[in-house]
Amino acid sequence: MGRAAKVKATAVDIASSVQAEKAAIAEGTLDMEAHIDTLSCAVYLASLGIVIPDKTLINMRARGLGPVYYKLGNAVTYTRKEVLEWATTARVRIVPGQATGQAPLI
Repeated sequence: MGRAAKVKATAVDIASSVQAEKAAIAEGTLDMEAHIDTLSCAVYLASLGIVIPDKTLINMRARGLGPVYYKLGNAVTYTRKEVLEWATTARVRIVPGQATGQAPLI
């Protein structure tokens, strides 16, 4: 299987995972306390309409940003409850005339 085919297969797998998460949310059967890996965290966020790739979550984690995570050895996990809490409180106030992420010019 070539790279393009693998990427397409992965995209289909992720899309079906997002649909499964949405269905579980709608049915109320999603375990909010279960620990999930980084890719599952990205899928859960996508099911909420927040598209953050797993590699971006890894980058955010390295910079001390993003949702609360747990680490035991090399294993990194999140809980859906804490991811949802982070997603609903991670707001940035944008000041008109000031680019986000930059200190104001004096």
